[in-house]
Amino acid sequence: RLAHPADLKLAQAAIGGAPVQSAGTGYLRPLGAMRDLVPDRWFGLEAADTVILHDFPHSALRPEQIAALRGYVAGGGTLMVPGGANWQRLAQSPLEKLWPLQPVSSSPASSTQVAAIVQKYLAGRAGLSGADRLGGAPVLLVRGSLRSDARVLLESGDTPLIAMRDLGAGRVLMTAFDATQPPFV
Repeated sequence: RLAHPADLKLAQAAIGGAPVQSAGTGYLRPLGAMRDLVPDRWFGLEAADTVILHDFPHSALRPEQIAALRGYVAGGGTLMVPGGANWQRLAQSPLEKLWPLQPVSSSPASSTQVAAIVQKYLAGRAGLSGADRLGGAPVLLVRGSLRSDARVLLESGDTPLIAMRDLGAGRVLMTAFDATQPPFV
């Protein structure tokens, strides 16, 4: 899928932006697509403000699609990569050199880390507090080392929860958690 409503809200909050609006009339709508529909030229993505790579094997992307995603970022696009349980998928991705964080493992978030995510990502939701474990389900985080040219947008202790890396005219945004998986959905 190229976008998910929760991801767009998270991307806007993470990079400090106002709600994303189209140049025309009203708010942009998320676009979902199978990985085989990812364009094989970067200008096929230019209409998207943010492309979100969900939990699928990135090795399934064709070389033209990989080049298109790299070109999209270099040309000014924002690529968002959710973490979560499947850190190996990210570590073995043909796009791994773009990530702000080099993934090495996944593990459950601490209550302090969950509180930071809830405060930033779910602020204003009725009945949720920083101590809420989101219905008791564990929040899984990708762990790794931050690349030298990346910056942390949200952290808890020394753990980056949201990191960003500028590449060319664009950027790659990575969340340690996956907002499209339980307990977020």
